[in-house]
Amino acid sequence: MKKKIFAITVSVLTFLGSIGWASELEKNELDEVVAFANKLGVYDCYDFEGAYRHPKMNQVYTVGEHSIYNIVCILGASNFGTVWFQRLGKGPLQPIYFAKPILSSSRVVGLETVNELATTSFDPETNEISNHEKWAGHGDQSEGGTWKFEDGRFVLKEYHVDAVADQQVNPLTVYSADRKIDTIAETEVDEDNCSNDVRYCTNAQLCFELSLTSYSNFEIAGNSAFNNEEMAEAKRRGLSCEKVPSSRKERDQEWVPFGCDTERCREFKKCVINEKNTRCLYGSGSAITGGVEFEKGPSFYIEWLPEYFDDKGELVENDEDLYFALLDQKKTRFSVDEDCVIFTDENDKTIFGYGKNCKPYEAPSEDPLTKIVLRHWVEWCKEFDVEMNDGAELEAYSFEANLDQNIYQIQLTPEGKMGTVLIADFSCTDGRSLCGSGGCHQYIMADGKIFQRHGHRPYSIPNQNQNFIILPSSGGNCAWSNGEGLGGASTCNQIAVWDDDYSSFISMGNQLPLSELSPE
Repeated sequence: MKKKIFAITVSVLTFLGSIGWASELEKNELDEVVAFANKLGVYDCYDFEGAYRHPKMNQVYTVGEHSIYNIVCILGASNFGTVWFQRLGKGPLQPIYFAKPILSSSRVVGLETVNELATTSFDPETNEISNHEKWAGHGDQSEGGTWKFEDGRFVLKEYHVDAVADQQVNPLTVYSADRKIDTIAETEVDEDNCSNDVRYCTNAQLCFELSLTSYSNFEIAGNSAFNNEEMAEAKRRGLSCEKVPSSRKERDQEWVPFGCDTERCREFKKCVINEKNTRCLYGSGSAITGGVEFEKGPSFYIEWLPEYFDDKGELVENDEDLYFALLDQKKTRFSVDEDCVIFTDENDKTIFGYGKNCKPYEAPSEDPLTKIVLRHWVEWCKEFDVEMNDGAELEAYSFEANLDQNIYQIQLTPEGKMGTVLIADFSCTDGRSLCGSGGCHQYIMADGKIFQRHGHRPYSIPNQNQNFIILPSSGGNCAWSNGEGLGGASTCNQIAVWDDDYSSFISMGNQLPLSELSPE
């Protein structure tokens, strides 16, 4: 049997090229659709950040007198979610819901309505929406369907599933409007979980899925009956589902009881978040997805990225050890330090860490090397204050270190070794800053040593063989190719790398010498 499968494009640009006939939404059109979607309150699309970040992926198609709107909901490592709307002529916007089979061990046991589809495409010749949702990044397990626009609504025509992890793409038709479906052998049965069998769903999962169900604006080809397996299972358990979480985040944070209840969950006792140690759980959803939940704290959804799109929409393959992941749909850097996975923000500050060997959090001011540097600058400020007061002692002295802004971690090696950066952007009694247009005194501390430089905030770029420590400084240290020097306000970047054998940095011109304050 011939099956229509729409493959995922390898880049955003290729995807856009395949639907170049469609028109991109103007900013005011997108604002109108998003405002309408938010008013409905049923879309869990993280404020449609992906739609505004990738405007070319939002399309409008003309089918007769109907306008069909395709809006980006979320962007993932292997799939992207879309939501759909329509209007007749110049009439009001209407949401589009899709009939979708409920699967249990790759068999259809009922039908439900959904308002979001993963990885979709629209065929202008047939007026059909098709989707192909990968279960794993390599794509040998997946599902998808085809919905045809008929009489003002999208009608489910076929649905296919490939549940076998065999490194091959062999989908089987499990639903067809003309009742031509493939026979599923017993070997095709997938593992037992909530996605495949409602008996494995928690009460929270059942009630959350039921809260998303709608019975309007869809039609099942050849069958108008609706059989919701979640509803039947909820009734069997006697659930009232009176309190329903309003979002995935609320469900994750408030509805799931703390503690592992599945084989794919691990508990760690010394995770790090908000500068404190606490228990956390890591649950594996698949080979490339998982989640971390903190006791009496937030939870995070993680998609490990074998590849990702850069800011220009180009597809970039990640390094072998994976240094980027999508953390709640945002590309985030992480490192592995002695069996502790640490996620950091754009300023290299720790968001959280989990693993069996996460070190207890130590306040920066309590770190012995940090104390050495701070004592030095406290004494320096005191002498400076006296000098500025014509040599007379002051009645009181003050010193502001602002450590929440001036101290952070950077990754020194591909294996995850971290160093502590301390920026001497301190203030003395008169509030005078110790930094200038050329930057600040800076210290990088690692292996019990203190290294010192002057310039702007350093950062690291992970590489498979070695990490590059970028050292921005005043433009006066660099020159153009014609020999002319840069202005002092410009930035001149220099590079250093860390050598673990010598516990030292390597750079041209010794850009990171051992500080006189270093105990070694």
